[in-house]
Amino acid sequence: MTGRLTLLDPDTGIRIASIQAHQKYAVRVLYSSPYAISAAYDKTICLHKIVYSADDGEPAFSEEIGKLCLPTLPEALALVTLPGSGKKAIVFSRRDSTMLYYHLLCDSLSFHSERDLAPGSSSWVSYHPMSISVHPKEPTLLAVATSSVPHMKFILVEIDSENVVKELFTGAPQSEYSTAVLGWRPDASGVWLNADEGVVRGLEVKSGKVVVRLNACEGGEKVRTLWAGDVAGLGEVLITGGFDKALRIWTIGNHQAIEASV
Repeated sequence: MTGRLTLLDPDTGIRIASIQAHQKYAVRVLYSSPYAISAAYDKTICLHKIVYSADDGEPAFSEEIGKLCLPTLPEALALVTLPGSGKKAIVFSRRDSTMLYYHLLCDSLSFHSERDLAPGSSSWVSYHPMSISVHPKEPTLLAVATSSVPHMKFILVEIDSENVVKELFTGAPQSEYSTAVLGWRPDASGVWLNADEGVVRGLEVKSGKVVVRLNACEGGEKVRTLWAGDVAGLGEVLITGGFDKALRIWTIGNHQAIEASV
């Protein structure tokens, strides 16, 4: 809540370095060597480098080397490779805007482009991208979960383009206070989506159907966050966290069998 960034040792959890990057709650942090990128509710995106001491090799945060001051709160943030040029960039969204904003990953965070997810709309569109994630098999595609009320929308769009490949109804209920989150399945066949009624949905992208519903919060509390990926020794894993104050680990087998542990 303080806007401070902290670097921890992954083995011990001991703090290695810390810096006061923002004045309000930091909502997104990314790392792409040597850059640490953070977005916060002080309406800024800040860029620091991870530098190493010449004496003992310990990492530390550099002073701020790039900063974007935004008119509204930043929400989603991701790292992408721009088609054609192959340059690295950040892409982010802002509250109350259907745009995706692209800036080059360099010391100045130079502006590259902005793309509208609803370019043909003649009326006011009441959503913004809340969660974005690059397709794990096709890096020219970006998945977007929106803030749409009463149900989240899923959008698959070409990176640095307004070409929407798919727009799907998810059935995931949410309110204006919700935080939509998505996570790709490792084989890219679908995504996991959070929701306000305690259920995590497995959306198959090809068919557009919700093929799995997991009761991630047994009391119907809001699912706040999730992560999906491959874990050595376990295979495909989904981790969910909700307002029931529990983290649940789900192992996925043969795309069907699901076992949950708390």
